[in-house]
Amino acid sequence: MELGGECNINCSKTSYSANIVFHTKPFYGGKKPRITAEIFSPNNKKSFCSIEGEWNGVVYAKYTTGENTVFVDTKKLPIIKKKVRKLEDQNDYESLCLWKDITFNLKIRDIDAATEAKHRLEERQRAEAQERKEKEIQWETRLFHEDGECWVYDAPLLKRLGAVKHQAGKQKFTPDDQGKSSKLSNNLPLGEPITPFLLQWFLSQGYWTF
Repeated sequence: MELGGECNINCSKTSYSANIVFHTKPFYGGKKPRITAEIFSPNNKKSFCSIEGEWNGVVYAKYTTGENTVFVDTKKLPIIKKKVRKLEDQNDYESLCLWKDITFNLKIRDIDAATEAKHRLEERQRAEAQERKEKEIQWETRLFHEDGECWVYDAPLLKRLGAVKHQAGKQKFTPDDQGKSSKLSNNLPLGEPITPFLLQWFLSQGYWTF
């Protein structure tokens, strides 16, 4: 699976901007998926840095000064696995709980069982939605609120960073507190990466269309 296209990044603090294009592998030819980008300084229509390379390999930066450097080598970047709560500590409607039978069967490569588990989950969700509609029960969200035609996250990153910074300025940690915090983090289970096998199954279920 490949996701390609163009995106623009604008920094509201520095006014620097970048135009980034993800190039997918063509149907004909063996050219690998690439990434290109142009980085602009404030109030300047001419880029001062061009980026080009393989998005899963080495990406190079070329500056208008003539300097050429390695921008990033993805092969050397550490793989950081996500940390998640244990299933027993999660709510019933969190995705890991809802999908546990599906993910289990995908891990053991039982496609039929995974598809059947997915079908049961979808049918249950349809039945619950129909029941709420008949009883005129409004679904209560926990983490998002509706804003016009969009859904907005209640705790955006900037808001959380501000809260953490404020709390850090008020609270002092002892060595014992830090040890407890480290122990808690180490006990969190690690999530599983998405493999090509899993991607093929997701595609077969119609999760992505191109």
